[in-house]
Amino acid sequence: MSDKNYKDYYSILGINRKSSLEEIKRSFRYLAMKYHPDITKNNKSLESKFKDISEAYEVLSNKEMRDKYDKLSEKDWNKKTTKLDEKSVDKKMDLHSFSNFFQSLFGTVKANTIKNIKKINDLEKNITITLEEAYNGVQKDITLPIEEECFKCKGEGGLHGMACNICKGKGITSESKTIPVKIPSGVNANSKLCIKGEGYGNGLLKGDLYLIVLLEKHKFFDIDENGNITCEIPISITEAVLGTELEVPTLKNSVKMKIPSCTQANQILRLKGKGLKKRNEEIFLDQLIKINVVLPKKLTEKEKDLYTQLSLIERVIPRENFYK
Repeated sequence: MSDKNYKDYYSILGINRKSSLEEIKRSFRYLAMKYHPDITKNNKSLESKFKDISEAYEVLSNKEMRDKYDKLSEKDWNKKTTKLDEKSVDKKMDLHSFSNFFQSLFGTVKANTIKNIKKINDLEKNITITLEEAYNGVQKDITLPIEEECFKCKGEGGLHGMACNICKGKGITSESKTIPVKIPSGVNANSKLCIKGEGYGNGLLKGDLYLIVLLEKHKFFDIDENGNITCEIPISITEAVLGTELEVPTLKNSVKMKIPSCTQANQILRLKGKGLKKRNEEIFLDQLIKINVVLPKKLTEKEKDLYTQLSLIERVIPRENFYK
C-alpha cells in the first residue's frame, strides 16, 4: 500500500508555493512526458515517480484542494497520532490510484489517464477571419509556442548547483513555429477547430491544437443567433407602398430582389440560401434583409400638395384601436 507520509507536492513538480496555474501546468506537462509509463516501459521506480507527479498536479491545479493542502504543514501532518481509517483507502492500489496521504486528505480519486494528460498538452488559440473568409474558406499561417527540454541542462533546470542560464531553472525552453491552417467554409463565430498533434508535448502525449474562430465586424453584414446573414436595406416611402426591385449585396455577389407593395418598416425579407454554408454540409443558410423605410426630411411644395391629396383619400387609420 502506498506511503501515507507527508508529500511535498511543490517539490515534486519542481515549483514553489507562489507558482501560478500556468507554471504548474507547464511543469506537469514536462514531467508527465518524461516519466509517463508508456514511455519509460515497466520501470517501477519511474512509475512511482509518475504517480507522485500526477497526484501533485491533481491537488495543485485545483484551487479548493490546493487551499486545503496549503493549510497543512509537514510538521502538523507528522504530529497526527490518529490512524488512517483503512475503510477510506482504496486497497486495490494500482498505477492510476493516489497515495494514502492523498486519500486521507481528499478521499479516493483516480489519477490522470494518458487521455487526461494529453488534454493538459492541448493548446487553444484564437484566430480572427472575415465574413467573406468564413463563407469561402481560407488558409492562414498561425504562430504557435513550442516547449522543449532545455538542450543545456537536459531538463534538470540547473548545472553544478546553479540555475541554468538558458532556461532560467525551468528545464524547458520556449520557442515558436509557424504552420499553415485550412479554415473550412461554413465556420461561425466561436467555432472550435481541432488540429491534431499541434499542441504541447511529443510522442504519445502530444496534444492537439484547438482554434477558436472569431469573426471581424463587417461594415454591412451581421450574423444572427441561428447563423443567418443579416443586413439592413433603406427604401423610400413610395418604394415601400408601391413595391420595387433592388440590387442586394450578398457574400458571394449581388442579386435582384423584389420588394412587394405595402412593405412595412422593419419588415424582414428572406433571401434563401444566400447565407453561410452549414458546417460539414452542402446546405446554405439564408440572408435576412430588414427594411428601413426612410422618411423625407424636407418636402417641396408639389410633394406637400400630393401628400395632402393622398391624405384625403387614404383608407389607413393608424390609431383606430390605439385609445381603446
